[in-house]
Amino acid sequence: MKKRLLFILCLCLISANSALAQTKTVTNADLEKFRQKRLQIEREYRENYEKLGFPSPEELERQRKQSRLDNEETIIRQKVERFENENDFAAQASALRSEIVSVEAQINYVLSLFPANRPPTSYYTGG
Repeated sequence: MKKRLLFILCLCLISANSALAQTKTVTNADLEKFRQKRLQIEREYRENYEKLGFPSPEELERQRKQSRLDNEETIIRQKVERFENENDFAAQASALRSEIVSVEAQINYVLSLFPANRPPTSYYTGG
């Protein structure tokens, strides 16, 4: 009986806790406060960037564009290098395969010169 009451009590506490832990709903009014604050800070930045020693918004945009272009050029260059490396590896692999075939042919020729390596022409059963 006590275990059953304890179980019901725990179940009630867990239910109450989950009801209290509901997530807060964010409304457009909440977001509007942050938007107004952001716009105010941007306006102050535009007015005071020289005093603060920062680049102008136009200069910042130019720097961002240049950075994007530099990144794109780097990516393209790396892709070209990777492609060239893959082609080099493929050419080396092909050359190595050809060399292996040639060496195997030479080995087979040399082995064929020795009678011990030839298959026997007749078998003696000794009888």
